[in-house]
Amino acid sequence: MTNNPDFRCVASKGVRVISGRLLPGVNVFQGIKDVCRQYNVQCAYISCGVVSLKEASFFYPVIAQMGEYLFEENSFPDTGETVLFSGERGFVVRKNDGEYHVFLRGSFSVGEKMVWDGHMQPEGNIALTEMDIVITEVDKY
Repeated sequence: MTNNPDFRCVASKGVRVISGRLLPGVNVFQGIKDVCRQYNVQCAYISCGVVSLKEASFFYPVIAQMGEYLFEENSFPDTGETVLFSGERGFVVRKNDGEYHVFLRGSFSVGEKMVWDGHMQPEGNIALTEMDIVITEVDKY
């Protein structure tokens, strides 16, 4: 543990990297949880991911007034329109009850119409294509 008056941090003694591929039709959040459960991951950083989604659900911040933000939800049910999700970054932690909490942030786009940067919702994100993921587990200090 650092002894700096401005911050506290701990360096890991090691990491474990799990590379995987979620298959078409899987819910992205559930797929990540299943991989973590399979390898008994406790706390990890999620990186590297691009996927076309059959269904998408996410939220993004909008400025309500100076210094105040609101979040708007956006969803694309299975209407035949493909949503691209890229720039995946996030984390996964195992809670005290053994369940996992997953947080993913990235860019979402639909054709050439619009691009959003936001947070993926736990439900409604079904992979249309394979999704390569890299999960880097951080060991205890």
